[in-house]
Amino acid sequence: MNGELIEQARSCIEHGWSLLPVQPGAKAPNHDLLHFVYHDTRTAHLRYAPALLAEVELWFENEPEGNLAVIPGSPSRLLIVDVDRLDLLDPDIATPTALSGREGGGKHFYFECEPNLAMKRMPWGHINPAYVVLPGSIHPAGRPYTWLPGRSPDEVPLMPFETFAEAFGVEEML
Repeated sequence: MNGELIEQARSCIEHGWSLLPVQPGAKAPNHDLLHFVYHDTRTAHLRYAPALLAEVELWFENEPEGNLAVIPGSPSRLLIVDVDRLDLLDPDIATPTALSGREGGGKHFYFECEPNLAMKRMPWGHINPAYVVLPGSIHPAGRPYTWLPGRSPDEVPLMPFETFAEAFGVEEML
């Protein structure tokens, strides 16, 4: 089993976040594993009935090299900002922040947000994608996703999304 991803899962579950099994070295949901475990390939149930740690351990027993993703939105109050164009928006803010696994890749910023906001594309990336791949997972380019030093959810609390939205001009999302 992937010990680092099991620890990520434990932390995410403690924060009340919903997880999703992802194909090894990829970004797509692991539909074969979902079918094996749940007899269904759909993923929506994992948002509203988050997997328990025992389920995640079962995922890794059956797919030891698998990746792991987190699903933002209700009921976790998690909102994620995925910045692909760091030349257009690269804020230095005190909220959990992960680096993409691709060289020169973007960042994922994790926020707390009470209303469940729909996904919105922006010139620099998007707000609230369906899911994002978690640190410890491997990007298709072969590099790991990582937390910025001192910016994991165990090291810094989630900033309210409203604070980010006001500072960076995306208030229309609220």
